[in-house]
Amino acid sequence: MCAIAELTGDGKQEIISALDPLKGRGSELTRLDLDPNAYWCTALSPDGSRIAATRRADGPIYILSPHGQPIQQIQVKGWNDVQSLTWDATGRGLFVAAGVRSGTVLLYVDMQGNASPLWRNAGASEYTIGVPSPDGRHLAITSDTRSGNIWMLENF
Repeated sequence: MCAIAELTGDGKQEIISALDPLKGRGSELTRLDLDPNAYWCTALSPDGSRIAATRRADGPIYILSPHGQPIQQIQVKGWNDVQSLTWDATGRGLFVAAGVRSGTVLLYVDMQGNASPLWRNAGASEYTIGVPSPDGRHLAITSDTRSGNIWMLENF
């Protein structure tokens, strides 16, 4: 199954619709209420049977059916500030980026909320995401790093 997620104009809901690669957008599957002032993210499981979603950066991660019925809630143990999430290739866990004081940590989180740090990007400033290969043997990581330097000039 393919799906597309879009925000409503007021930013208060995310609409998840079926997507046919040949025919385009299909029927609406579900709507998720969001906090318009908080970071949110969603991810469709590899087999299309579940949606992982956060409504707030401090969790929990909701596991929903494609029609929005709750299946499970996961609170990532020992971490908060969830910035992104993707499913692993098997659908048995998630790759979750968590913000920390000096950057971002990419975690592997099982379905009980146990987190294992995989990679840290000191200085990451916005988006870090881990994307598994279809066979689950490799993980592509994208992240950005920013640095700045401020100078003050007098009488210039």
